Amino acid sequence: MATDKNFIVKHGLEVGGVNIVDSSGILSQSLITSVPSGAVASTQSVGDSSTALATTAYVRGEIDALINSAPGTLNTLDELAAAINDDAAFNTTLTNAVALKAPLASPTFTGNITVGGTVDGIDIAARDAVLTSTTTTAGAALPKAGGTMTGGLIVQAATGQLRLQGTSNTNKNVSIFYNESADYGQINVDESGVNQKDLWITGLNLKFGRNTTTERMRIDSLGNLLVGKTATGLTAGFEVQTSGQITASQTNAPSAKFNRLTNDGEIIR
Repeated sequence: MATDKNFIVKHGLEVGGVNIVDSSGILSQSLITSVPSGAVASTQSVGDSSTALATTAYVRGEIDALINSAPGTLNTLDELAAAINDDAAFNTTLTNAVALKAPLASPTFTGNITVGGTVDGIDIAARDAVLTSTTTTAGAALPKAGGTMTGGLIVQAATGQLRLQGTSNTNKNVSIFYNESADYGQINVDESGVNQKDLWITGLNLKFGRNTTTERMRIDSLGNLLVGKTATGLTAGFEVQTSGQITASQTNAPSAKFNRLTNDGEIIR
């Protein structure tokens, strides 16, 4: 029975004129020039970097590891290139496109924003109509501080009271109101609810009447009090003049005068 023996190559090995092992003992040429059909070999693990034979299973494993189970439409270099529009400067293109986008946190816009739907569940178009209406209403309102009214003022409240307060002491005020239960109007000048302030009414002639077409009494510009007449003189009515004379007159009848013209004691004539 033959016994397997090892042999030592000391000065190189040539086979058929082909140097297989050089003089230093380094294998320089494979003895196998072709792999027989159907031959199999052990499959190395993925990532193996030795000089062992690479089987088809090993090559398939390395390719699968490279594409890492990518979908079928993106598992070749050609498909990847097509996905980025064959753009060799895709990184720059993407960076420039992102730079045009607003951040999620505190964005700043340089142009107009048009919203066709809702924002956080709010219909912007409908809300804009409400804001426009509110702005229009607010624009026609009288501001708290100052302002000029172009129409009449109507106060309708439980008391129907209009109060004009002092600027430095709000306890001092003029109030105008209508007492509905007693059916009369009233003007009060008070401080803290007590009528203790003067009321000034100024004008050329102060006129009093049931309406503006029928005058019943006036205080003229000279301070004369005239009742039932509009001027001093012999017309019917009652007058108290600033000179101290009091006259009661009737139409086409003598007048009764209460007066002290001199110091003779006569006061009626």
